[in-house]
Amino acid sequence: MAPEGSYTSDPDGCARVVEFRQMVQSLHGLGLKAVLDVVYNHTFAAGQRSRYSVLDKVVPGYYYRRMENGDICMSTCCNNTASEHAMCERLIIDDIVHWAKDYKVDGFRFDIMGHLMLSTMKKIQAALAALTLEADGVDGKGLYIYGEAWDFGEVSSNQRGVNASQGNLGGTGLGSFNDRFRDAVVGGSPFASPLFQGWVTGLGTASNQLMQEGMSEEACKDLLMEYTDQLRLSMAANLQDYHMHSFQGEMKAGREFLYSCQPSAYAKQPWETVNYADCHDGQTLFDQQGEAGVGLEEMTRVQQQQSCKHGVDLLTLLQATIVETELLNAQFFNADWGKVIMKARDGTSVEDRCRINMLGLATVALSQGVAFFHAGSDILRSKSLDRDSYNSGDWYNKLDWSCKSNNFGVGLAPGSKNNAAWPLHKPRLVSELQPSANLIKLCRHATV
Repeated sequence: MAPEGSYTSDPDGCARVVEFRQMVQSLHGLGLKAVLDVVYNHTFAAGQRSRYSVLDKVVPGYYYRRMENGDICMSTCCNNTASEHAMCERLIIDDIVHWAKDYKVDGFRFDIMGHLMLSTMKKIQAALAALTLEADGVDGKGLYIYGEAWDFGEVSSNQRGVNASQGNLGGTGLGSFNDRFRDAVVGGSPFASPLFQGWVTGLGTASNQLMQEGMSEEACKDLLMEYTDQLRLSMAANLQDYHMHSFQGEMKAGREFLYSCQPSAYAKQPWETVNYADCHDGQTLFDQQGEAGVGLEEMTRVQQQQSCKHGVDLLTLLQATIVETELLNAQFFNADWGKVIMKARDGTSVEDRCRINMLGLATVALSQGVAFFHAGSDILRSKSLDRDSYNSGDWYNKLDWSCKSNNFGVGLAPGSKNNAAWPLHKPRLVSELQPSANLIKLCRHATV
């Protein structure tokens, strides 16, 4: 549980500790705060033989969650930890306190937080709240905790205990990424076609070919109205008890609006909602989409959820996307699908695409709750349509603060996560959609 050595001047010895502390101190000196992205829900390796395995060499088999046949659960991507086990929970809590006290970070962003138990997260809150400036050098009550509160896998619907998923967070003060906001703004979901449109990308007002052929005009307008309700609710912090008129004229509480057959609103306090349009290693708002990586089984599940609201039109459209985008490999993946390049109607000028980008950012900025911006969205940042840039290097993750380029069209995104979507990417990675330096600077100025 130490800082990563590859970022330091000397990976051997204590340089990583000293330089991380110096970094945080320097950020504080600039008036900035440092939030640490933590991953406690899984480990890269397990077992006795792997050189990268640690926990199984301490107490074999104890720290991991298992299926009925004894295999380690892998729903997060790899070896799922079991925070419902007392000493696994203790390890997580102690490590969080260590980072707060000894490195003076200002908050924590939990990767796949929904795979941790809610009781664990509450104990973390209590442990941090006990830290004081006088005794510990940090006011623990001022630290913000938020994360990905998705409900899936072996812990879904509280199968292994009450988990830290969206439906269980109301009133806890824990923040959660608001996928309702994201889907309404840009359209669709991680499991729908990359061309599926939303509120800012032209649904019902400038429909692209997919929407025109897959849904009737009336169905598009109804979905736009539902997205509008979803967005209005999210911009009011997605509060369960917030009352507003639906597009059908009914006065309803937030919890009575539906999102894929579940209550749309889950928060009881504004800081429990983190509104965003794009984030992390997903595509940027300018070009991101959710293409390859959805399995047929998962697609069918989402079709069933969506069709309970929209009937055959939407079900048929989602079925068509399986063929269209060759979604044949099954894996769950992060979803931040901005889709300005992919979703806007063919023929939309680069200037109008920039306006779409700025409108998306405006909805985030003007919403109640916690506004979350992907680094570089204000300068139209592109990763050349890369959907998972975690290991793509500087070529695709580049940020050009000089505003001469937004890094669009630097090549087809790496094939390991994007090859199934290359047929969609190739005709779109053209110079006509590259914004000029003047457009980039104009967008940055408008954001500031």
